[in-house]
Amino acid sequence: MESLFQDGRVVWIESKEVLNNGDIGIFFYDGNVFCKKLVITSERAILRSLNADFEDVEINENFGFKTIGKVVA
Repeated sequence: MESLFQDGRVVWIESKEVLNNGDIGIFFYDGNVFCKKLVITSERAILRSLNADFEDVEINENFGFKTIGKVVA
């Protein structure tokens, strides 16, 4: 599956500290910035890639997680 957002593409975000389950956002985690879908289950929170070539990122509170904003366009 091809990614929804290609490298170099500009995305618009709404600055938000908290996103809902299923929102696509920009996140800072473990020294990296990600544009991924937030998936929250009863056991964990993960950042899911929109491109099947990339693995999910499981959030560990000890690695400096921060939400930058929600992708709106």
